[in-house]
Amino acid sequence: MDADQDNEKDTRTENLKEKQQQKQRQAYKDRNAITTVGRLKTDNDIKSNKLGKAQNVKKTDIWKLGVWNVRSLKGKEDEIVYEFEKAGLDILIIPETKKKGEGEIQLLNEHVLIHSGVPKTERAADGIACVIHEKLAGSIISWKGWSEKILAVELTIDEEKITILAIYGPNEDESKEIKDKFWNDLTLITD
Repeated sequence: MDADQDNEKDTRTENLKEKQQQKQRQAYKDRNAITTVGRLKTDNDIKSNKLGKAQNVKKTDIWKLGVWNVRSLKGKEDEIVYEFEKAGLDILIIPETKKKGEGEIQLLNEHVLIHSGVPKTERAADGIACVIHEKLAGSIISWKGWSEKILAVELTIDEEKITILAIYGPNEDESKEIKDKFWNDLTLITD
C-alpha cells in the first residue's frame, strides 16, 4: 500500500513539473512574440503633421495594433523598431518596460516611443510604452502617463480626436491596494 501511495505521489509531482514547464515555455513565447490584438479604422484623412511632412492616411485605412512584452526596454529600441516594421504595425503597446519617468523619444525611421514608468528615484519596475508609426506621429496632440501602468495618447485625425490607452494591469498576486489604485485610475480615465 505504501508503494502505491509513493507511485501516486511521484506521478502527481511529475505532472506538476510538466505543467510548470509548459507555463514557462508559454510565458517565453508570450514575451518574445508580437501579437496583433486589433484593428482601428480611421474616418478622416490627415493633410500634414507637426513635422511638416505630408501624410497620406485615408479614411478607409485600418491601423494594425500590437502588444509586445519585452520585460525591459533598456537597449532594445532598435530591435523594437525592426520588429515593429517587420510586423507592419502602426501602434505597438509595450508593457513591463522597466523604464523610469515619463518621456517621448524619437526612434529610428522617425517612429515615436512614449513611455510612463515609476519615478526616477524608485527601483525600475513595471512601466508602459506606446510606439507610434512615423506616418501617425505628426497627429499626436498630447499624451499623459497616469501611472506606471496606464498611458493615454491622443491623436487628431483631421477634426476627430482618438485616444489610445496603453494599459498594463496588475498581476493576480499584487496587493489589494495596488489593484484598487489601478482600477480606480482606469475608472477615472474611462468615465
